[in-house]
Amino acid sequence: MFGRLAGFEDVNDAERLRHDPAMRWIVGGNAALRAAASPSQMGRFETRWLTVEKNHSALADFSGQWIDAVHGRRPPRGIVLDLDSSVSPTHGE
Repeated sequence: MFGRLAGFEDVNDAERLRHDPAMRWIVGGNAALRAAASPSQMGRFETRWLTVEKNHSALADFSGQWIDAVHGRRPPRGIVLDLDSSVSPTHGE
């Protein structure tokens, strides 16, 4: 899940990420001492959990829960809103 939050789109990155020290620390538990999920574990997660409709709302809220947990330990001093000011006209308008 953390790989997805970090922008990695598929299982192809799982082998490298499972050994990445920062990813192992973020995942925590046994991963901090050994390795995070393997590509086969990630594949099972994708086919078992991401295909079930009722899991989508919980997974969509996962990043918000993670951010809330971090802010509970270390509240932010401010929030930066980075808005795109570019003009993107649509065809015919």
